[in-house]
Amino acid sequence: MQFGLHLFHIPLEEVFAGNDPCKLMKDELQKENRDRKRVLIIGLDGATWDVIHPMIAAGRLPTLSCLVREGASGILRSTMPPLSPVAWSSFLTGQNPGRHGVFGFEEPVEGTYDFRPVTSRPAGDRSLWRIASDHGRRVVALDIPFSWPPEPVNGCLVAGFGAPVREGVEFTYPPALRAALEKRFGEFRVAVPDIKAAPPREAVFRRWDRILDNRARVADALIAEEDWDIFMIVLGVTDHLQHGAWTYFEPLHPDWRSPEASQARDALFRYYARADEFVERLIQRAASLVHVVVLSDHGFGTTRRGDLTRQVLSERGWLRYRSWPLLSGTRVMSWLHRTYQASSWFKRLLHRRRAERRWLKQVAARAIDWPQTRAFPAAMGWQVYIHRRGGAFPQGCVEPGDDYALLCSQIREALEQCSADGLPHRPIRRVWHRDEIYRGKAAARAPDLFVEYQNLHMPDSAMTPPALPPNTAQDLVGSHTLDGVFIAWGPDIVHTNLDGARIEDVMPTVLHLMNLPVPDDLDGRVLEQALRPEALQRQPVRYESGTGAAVSSSPAPLAADEAESVRQQLRNLGYLD
Repeated sequence: MQFGLHLFHIPLEEVFAGNDPCKLMKDELQKENRDRKRVLIIGLDGATWDVIHPMIAAGRLPTLSCLVREGASGILRSTMPPLSPVAWSSFLTGQNPGRHGVFGFEEPVEGTYDFRPVTSRPAGDRSLWRIASDHGRRVVALDIPFSWPPEPVNGCLVAGFGAPVREGVEFTYPPALRAALEKRFGEFRVAVPDIKAAPPREAVFRRWDRILDNRARVADALIAEEDWDIFMIVLGVTDHLQHGAWTYFEPLHPDWRSPEASQARDALFRYYARADEFVERLIQRAASLVHVVVLSDHGFGTTRRGDLTRQVLSERGWLRYRSWPLLSGTRVMSWLHRTYQASSWFKRLLHRRRAERRWLKQVAARAIDWPQTRAFPAAMGWQVYIHRRGGAFPQGCVEPGDDYALLCSQIREALEQCSADGLPHRPIRRVWHRDEIYRGKAAARAPDLFVEYQNLHMPDSAMTPPALPPNTAQDLVGSHTLDGVFIAWGPDIVHTNLDGARIEDVMPTVLHLMNLPVPDDLDGRVLEQALRPEALQRQPVRYESGTGAAVSSSPAPLAADEAESVRQQLRNLGYLD
């Protein structure tokens, strides 16, 4: 049986009933020419083992089940914070954020208190695409998050989530690729639904069905007709649906008991199953594929609402608000924040038009008493900036040295000691100083502290979930976690449960699987424990100097409408208010 031409045309029930599809695939792959090793990479944005393992056990993910059963798999440690632009940049460069310089969805505008959205990593470090291209290998990369504007490659690249969705904005390389695909398939846009993820509803599903159907046809054409050595696609549906449906999946949350919970959970499972079918389809079309890599940029779970960071900083007096006659600024702002989070109609009212959103942002910024503020959080509560004198922000008041170190220590202790009634763990697992987790010249631009929220998901409590106080339960949200997903499968891969894999390790591992040398200056390492000993002996890891041609210039600043387009994508997922 010839792999890629016939195997996946047989109904999966028949294949799995009488044969071992993994063995059939491997037998065929062993016959391939080993001189040109190709790698297929599928990104499942935000995918988590907490969904995948139960679905595999229930027989609902046959393709991933096959890859796990015969390949190397395990937890893939994401970046801190585990946010898509940070994590995908570490995947692409094999470097920690202190070197590639992306720390969140937004970055501060120097000399102001404004923030601008991040669309890609800064120029200067070679990406996986650049290294493969420099070695004459062909690249096809589809829907890569936070890669706009698309990097010139030896092949083609399509930017994904984080690219501005506006007429006239090019998001493909070469630019003519967009028109060619539109002519052939009738539509080709950035694969981002222009709709809020929550609540999960038919309108959301219709958007994703349309995107996935389109991308299946596009991927079929590119994978079959392009000459490629590395093919990658990222499916954002897993992350988007989880942002909308996770609270219905979490037994600790009141949504789990709601009338619409069953439908929301079924939708979540349905789109994981569609992702599984997508992986199967790509393997089928690849035909002479050598290795498969499936990964997520971060995991997903249940955390305390990120507003907890702002709340602690405010209560301790490190974040100060202006006072009104007879009114405490801190109390007023705390009440407004609580009302805003709890009232969906109030939030929709304030976000109806761009002018109202801009007014709301300006009011919130002006309410802060900057000369008296010693620390403030960034969006989502993952990061804390210390308001240092002489730093990036113009009215800094914290003296460098002992004053700075003491304040960092006090904030860390206050956040780590937070508790909530009825929760099995403290909501914040640990607070990190940037010097503990980052290395590199860009680390000095990073926020000072990073908050690691505890994953409170209780998958075993579905039958008898504990009763939580109403306020505690309502403050739980579906959010990103550090524990992502990694699966590798192919002739050189041994069956093993991986331990200690990090997202920085994927890029050098892919280079090795392609029989390319690995730059000697990466933070990531080749995951040798995933390789068969005989394969490693036959093809030892080779290294080359880490210096080489990189993208020569950073992207131009976003125009106002482009920045608003990216911010709206972030709002749709709840990353920004």
